[in-house]
Amino acid sequence: MTTFLLLVLPLLSGCAPEAAEDCGSGFELSPDGLCYAISSTSCAEGFTLEDDGLCYQDSALILPSDIVDSWPACKLLDPGLYNLDIDNGCVDDACAQTTLAEFIEALDEVPECTPVAASSLWCTWPSATVAVAATDANADGEPDLNSEVTGFWVYSGSQAVTSTGLGGGVSLSCLYAEYGMPDRFSVADTPAGPAFEWVAWSHIGLWTQDLRGMNEEPDGYAEWLWISGPGGG
Repeated sequence: MTTFLLLVLPLLSGCAPEAAEDCGSGFELSPDGLCYAISSTSCAEGFTLEDDGLCYQDSALILPSDIVDSWPACKLLDPGLYNLDIDNGCVDDACAQTTLAEFIEALDEVPECTPVAASSLWCTWPSATVAVAATDANADGEPDLNSEVTGFWVYSGSQAVTSTGLGGGVSLSCLYAEYGMPDRFSVADTPAGPAFEWVAWSHIGLWTQDLRGMNEEPDGYAEWLWISGPGGG
């Protein structure tokens, strides 16, 4: 599976060719003796040709309708034991951008932490099925309680569900209906055609990935939600 980001970058060459044909395909010899990308005459849908001859993504992001239409119909989740507040970045009273000590106290449950890298732990709360990446500065296997919880993960099957039925494992069409167009995304080139691999709504600090494993194709469901709250995008 090939993944690419929708970015357009100007191409310049620092070489000084002896003749125009030495510039290569797609480039032309300028009076300054350098090769520059040949100006475009048209742009793909969602991009605009600017005065510099390059195509730039439109400020108003338009989701390809064929991808959105391929998502499973929205089916909201049943209520969970924990109230998920995506807009404010909280699960019950435990919120992103607080200390780990405050997060633990709010959930009233000691997390299970496992080392994942030098000075880093993966901490989960089994009852809520949420997780955070915690620091462990002295590598003693215990999380640094004064470290900041920049955000938390909510997985499919989690007991943390919003009052409107959103949570891990929900169809992306439900998130699209609730929050509109994402402002960041990655497109995967799949055998069935282009698909969104991950999407993000930066203004509320919500990011989700649409994969069911490293070698599986996107299926239109949020494998998990990463929630960091307003300003945490």
